Formats: sequence, C-alpha cells, structure tokens
Amino acid sequence: MSGFIKISLRGLSDQIDSPSIFPSALLFSDNDEFKTHLENRSKEIQSVINDLSGINKSTPPETVELQGKLSQLLSTEKTHLVQLASLQEEKEILEDRLEKASMRYMVAEKKLDRAKSATVAKMEQQALLGASKTPENSGVKREESVPNGVESNEGVAELEESHHKALAVTQRQKEQLELLESENAKLMKQVTELQLQSTKRTDEDYAGTELFKQLKSQHEDVIRRVNNLEAVNKELQEEAVKLRAERSAYQVQVETDVSVAVGEKESLLATADKDVNRIRGNRDELLAELSMRKSVQEQERESIKKTQELAAAREERIVALESENQRLKIEPGTSSPSVLDIDGLDADGLRARFSELDRKYKMLNDELSSLQSAFPRYTRLANQKVAEFTALEEKVLRLTAEKAKADQKFFAAMKSKETRDAEVRTLRLQNTKSADVVSQLKESEAASRSLIANLEKQLSESKDAIVTLTNASRAAQQEATEGKLLVDGLKNQVTELTKLVSDKDSQFASSASANRQRELEVESLKATLADTKKSLEGWKSKSLGNQSSEFEMLRSLAICTVCRKNFKDTVIKTCGHVLCKDCVDERITSRSRKCPNCNRSFGAQDYMKVVL
Repeated sequence: MSGFIKISLRGLSDQIDSPSIFPSALLFSDNDEFKTHLENRSKEIQSVINDLSGINKSTPPETVELQGKLSQLLSTEKTHLVQLASLQEEKEILEDRLEKASMRYMVAEKKLDRAKSATVAKMEQQALLGASKTPENSGVKREESVPNGVESNEGVAELEESHHKALAVTQRQKEQLELLESENAKLMKQVTELQLQSTKRTDEDYAGTELFKQLKSQHEDVIRRVNNLEAVNKELQEEAVKLRAERSAYQVQVETDVSVAVGEKESLLATADKDVNRIRGNRDELLAELSMRKSVQEQERESIKKTQELAAAREERIVALESENQRLKIEPGTSSPSVLDIDGLDADGLRARFSELDRKYKMLNDELSSLQSAFPRYTRLANQKVAEFTALEEKVLRLTAEKAKADQKFFAAMKSKETRDAEVRTLRLQNTKSADVVSQLKESEAASRSLIANLEKQLSESKDAIVTLTNASRAAQQEATEGKLLVDGLKNQVTELTKLVSDKDSQFASSASANRQRELEVESLKATLADTKKSLEGWKSKSLGNQSSEFEMLRSLAICTVCRKNFKDTVIKTCGHVLCKDCVDERITSRSRKCPNCNRSFGAQDYMKVVL
C-alpha cells in the first residue's frame, strides 16, 4: 500500500513539475511582463494611428509602409488577445487541477505518515501477538503441537486470495475492454464523419465557424467606421469651404478696418504733432518770460538792497548833520577865547570852559564816527556801480557780437528753410504718387486674393478627390493585408491545433493506459483489503479477551489528550508537550496559540513533527 502511495505521489509531482501542464510563462512571473508588452504594443499602434490621421496631404510610400505595419500590428494584437483568452482559460483549469492534486497529495501524505508511524505498527503487533502471550505467561510448560490441517488451510487461504485477485483483475479488464471497444467504435464513426467533412467543405460550414463570425463582425465594424469617416470627411470638407470663405471675407474686413484705423491714427498723430509743437512754443515763450521775470526780480532785489544800504548811509549822514547842526547852533553865541583870556580866568571859568570844550569834543567825535561808518558804504556802493557799469559795457559788447552771430545763423536758417520747403513740396508730390501706387497695389492684391480663393477652392476639391481615392486604396490594401494575415493566422492556428490534438491524443492514451493499470492495481488491492479485513476481524475477535491494562495504558499515552481521536505526532518547541497535528493546526487557525496542558504561548513556527 505504501509503495502504491509513493508511486502515485511521484506521478503527481512529475505532472505538477512538467512545463506542459503548468506553463510558468503566464501563471507567475511573466504574466506582468506579457501585460506590459501588450500595453506597449497598443500604445505604439495608437501613436501610428494618430500620426496617420494627422496626415491630410498626398500619401508618400512611407505612409503605405506604416499602413502595412499597422495592419500587421493589429493582426498580431488580435492573435495575442485570442491566445491570452485561451491561456487564461487553461490557467483556470490548471489551477483547479492543482488544487485538487494538492488536496489529494495532502491526504496521501497524511495516510503515508500514519502508515509509517512506529506506534501504529507496535499496536498492530501487540494486537496480533495478544493471543500468543497468554499461553506463555501461564507458567506451565506445554509442548507446542501443530494440528494436522494448518499448513493446508494456510495454503488454501493464499490460493483463495490469489484467486479473488485474479477474478477482480479479469472482471475489471473485461469492463475496460468493453469500454475501449465502445469508445473505439464511436471514434471510428467520428473519424469517418470528419473525413467526409474535410473532403467536402461547404460555405455553411465556414459560416458556422467562430473565426468566420469574428472576421465578419470585424469586417462590418470596419465598413461602419469607413462610412462614418466618409460622412465626417464630407462634413469637415463643407466646414472647411465655409471657413475658407469666412477667412477671406474676414481678411478683407480686417484690412479695411486696419486701413481706416491707420488713417484715423495718422490724422490723430498729425493733430497731436501740431498740438505738441504749439505746446512746445508756448512752453518756450513761458520759459523765456519766466527767465525775464526772474532776472527783473533779481535786479529789483539788488536795487532794493542798494536802496536799503543808501538809506542806512543817509540816516548816518542825517545823524552826523544833526550833530553838526547842534554844534553850529552852539558856536555862534560863543566865541573862542584866546590864550590870554584863558590865563586871566579863574578856576570856575576854567571849569566851565573845560566842560564846554569837552562837550564839543564829544559832538565832534560822534559826527566823526557817523562819517566814518557812512563813508565805506558810499565807497562800496560807488565801486559796485563802477563794476556794474563795466560789466554792462562788456555785456553790451558780447551781446552785440552774439547778435551779429545770431543774425548770420538766422539768415542761414532762412536759407535752409527755403530748401526744406522745396523738399517738402517734392515729398508731398511723391506721397501723392505713392498713394496712387498703393491704391493700385491694393486693387491688384484684391484681385490676386480672389484668384487665390478660387485656386484654394480648386485645390481643396482636388485634395478631397485625392483623399477619397487614397482612402479607397487604403481600404483595399487594408482588406487585402487583413485577408492575407487572417489566412496566415488561420494556417498557423490549424497547425497549432493539429499539434495540440496530437499532443492531447498522446497524453490521453498514456493517461488512459496508466489509468487502466491503476484500476487493475486498485481491484487487486481491494481484494487484498477485503481478505485482510476478514483476517483482521478474526484476529480482533481472538484478541478481544486478551487485552491487558498495560495495553490500555500504552494506548492512552499514544493518543492525543485533547481530542482523544488521533495519535500524538507534533511537539511544541516552547514547552515540549506532544499533541496531534489537527489540534495544533486548529489552535493556530483560531489564534488561541497556547498549550492546552501548560497554557504557554507558541508561534506559527514553534512546532515540529515527531515519530513515536
């Protein structure tokens, strides 16, 4: 039994590891890369479509190459999408198979561990040897005598067991042969039908295929898009003609408005120039008047200062004259005594004479001081007047020289003015002539614009005709390329499908043969199992009365103390207690990660499998 489990597990592991059943290119690491590859391809195709839609002129050979590349990219994208859908379906199917195989593998592994455990083997040996222990422990020596029919009974049992196996195997082989004959007949009928269908293919058969339906729907979508694009193209052409007419009318209107605005701005500019010249003349006059008034005010200020100084000198002179007048009023009544008279005067007379002389002396001193203060002022004013007169004379001489120069400049300016007036007259004549030329040029420009508008209309019509022809040629080329690509794709798909069918047939044949062999093994194992069950029941009936307390104690030690169903096969590393695997897994999944014996916590990796 353990050998059969090992063989089945090995076959499952080989099937899981084989790249034909589980392609890793789409299941795990390369799935994102494949998606990015498809996204990059779609971006490139969109960029090429945008570049082609932006081109409205004649189609060079580069555009034809780009169209071919675009059709190729579209076909490759479609094939990639079909492959992606089929591979996703295969992926889902293989995931289901993987889950089922993993479940079977886990069950088989548990059974194998159970079969390999030493405790189960010991218990089975104890159960088998329980009957033989009682006569050994009785203490009485007896001769072991074998009855006469034992060996023959054992041989008969073995023969019956082999006979049952052979009968089960032959019965299963008959059933398998019948199934194979029925399947062979069905397959022969299908082969004949397929041969007839392959030799005589009709349009209905092609029309019933999914590829034809997909191509038909894609063709209808392309025709619908082409019709929509033609309608949109016509509308855009009409709008373009309207917009060109509006543009020409708007250009004429803008030019007239600009010419009128330019004339108005020129008239306003001329009036502004006149106003500026008038304002400048007024400014010059006002500045000259201001400078004259400033000079007059300066002269008035100087004259006021001088009059004030003269007034101050006059007051001092008046004071001197008043003192002189007083002195002269006193002197006529008195006469200066002679020296002899002074000698004859007494002390009182001398005192009176001294006081009188002292008063006169003081008056003379006062008059002299006022004269001293007035004299420098008069001299300074006199010097200033002399300097002013000399400056005025020099200024008069300079102004006369400047007047002569200004007269010369005036005469030269008058001459240049006459020449400028003549130039202005000639320029005005030239301006009138240039205005006539400009009007003629505007008329010719309007005529040329009308011609250009007509030529643009003709050009747009010719462009539209070219665009329609190019679109028709593109559609034809695209249909041809799509047909070629579809034929190539169908051929490739047919070859791939034939390869897949052959691979599947070989796989199916190998799996069917392996299945038949396993069914034979299963039937033989069922027969052996039935015989072993019978012998086990016999041994159990024999050993029911021979179980001892020691066997119960050993059994209680080997069974899990929590569930009382499974054997102990898992130890907790943190505390050392031994439980069954189911109880440990249940505690880890329910997050009550504590030992039931000592309540010591443990982690998800703090346990290991043991063999009792």
